[in-house]
Amino acid sequence: MSRLWLYLVPQLKDLPEAERARVLKDARKGRHTSGEALVLVGWMVAVYFFVQEVIAGSTHESKLAFAIAANLVVALPLILLVWIPLHLRMAKRNIRLELAKRGERGA
Repeated sequence: MSRLWLYLVPQLKDLPEAERARVLKDARKGRHTSGEALVLVGWMVAVYFFVQEVIAGSTHESKLAFAIAANLVVALPLILLVWIPLHLRMAKRNIRLELAKRGERGA
């Protein structure tokens, strides 16, 4: 398990070392809230239309090569710009929920 997760979610230190990886793995498999899903879908649609405008305005001879380059250089970073923080938010929320469940069971 990365030390980054211990920095991002300090409550993980409360768990035994053997359970941290499993809790983190389960947290990553969680679901986004409806609001997060809407933000992701809306952002992907906006990026799609932006890239289409970039490709349409191109004077490059090979539209396919330019489209691939535009997707790698423009679309991918723009999508990751929103997806990474939302994924971290979801994982942190799921870790906190798991820790709260463990606290209720232990109490």
